[in-house]
Amino acid sequence: MASSFLNAAGTIGRVTINERIEAGRRERRVLARVSRAAWRLEQAERERTWALVSARAEGISIRTLATAAGLSPSRVHQLVAAADLDALDAALGELRAAGWPASRRSRFRGGCRTRRPGQHRRPAM
Repeated sequence: MASSFLNAAGTIGRVTINERIEAGRRERRVLARVSRAAWRLEQAERERTWALVSARAEGISIRTLATAAGLSPSRVHQLVAAADLDALDAALGELRAAGWPASRRSRFRGGCRTRRPGQHRRPAM
């Protein structure tokens, strides 16, 4: 069975049930992808905040952190001041146990040279 509708040009077209079902499936896949991306962004922001807070606790200046993170010094100060390091450590511990972030091999296929843990790119000054 097909139903009628007016398309963008104002002409009557037909949509079959199978087309509607497939459109619904596509929409669910797209929304799931958007939801996953939002979750990943939230976790990445949490990890960035943890990195900023722990670096600040090591004595690195707000301005140096801002340059390295690509943020303004006032934004870094806001993030560091509002953060609870213990809660961030706990949340990141759970994420790491679940495999966050993905292993370097899965992220960098094809023989790209990766940095060793603790080896960071120096910010341009």
